[in-house]
Formats: sequence, C-alpha cells, structure tokens
Amino acid sequence: MYLVLAIHHPVPERATDTLDALQSILDGMEGAPGLTAGYVGWDRPHEQVFALCLWESAAQFNDRFPWIQQAVARSGIRDWAARPPRALKFE
Repeated sequence: MYLVLAIHHPVPERATDTLDALQSILDGMEGAPGLTAGYVGWDRPHEQVFALCLWESAAQFNDRFPWIQQAVARSGIRDWAARPPRALKFE
C-alpha cells in the first residue's frame, strides 16, 4: 500500500475553490490503475485543504503523477496558495 497526502494552504477566500478543484482532480482519476481510494477534506482551523490517495504501489502513483501535475496546473490551485503545498508519502 502506498499513501500520498497532499496538503494545500489556500488563501481563506479560495479554500472552497481549492476543495472543489481537488475533488474534480480526484474524480478525474477514477479508475486509474492502482488507485484504491481517494478523499479530499478541509481542515478549517488550520486553513488547509488536503487530498489523500491510497495506491497499490508507488510505481502506479508515479505513472499517474504527470497527469496529476497537469490537472493541478490547470485548476488554478497554485494561484490561490498562501504558501507552497506539501506532499507526504508513506509505504
């Protein structure tokens, strides 16, 4: 099992937009080989929006990563950031 947690720090007025964009990206990954589950959420007290994805293997995530990066670039999430995102990966 491979877990990827992407944490975004949008400006407060764009938190809902960021949450919606992450959900749209996750919806676009539906059926990707190796993706077993995905969730998005909003940690309001810390002004963080996150996406959590569970993959069967790191290789399957890495195969899909270029698509994810393109989807993030198209979404506008980077323009709404109060500070850079973080990605945590666990095996």
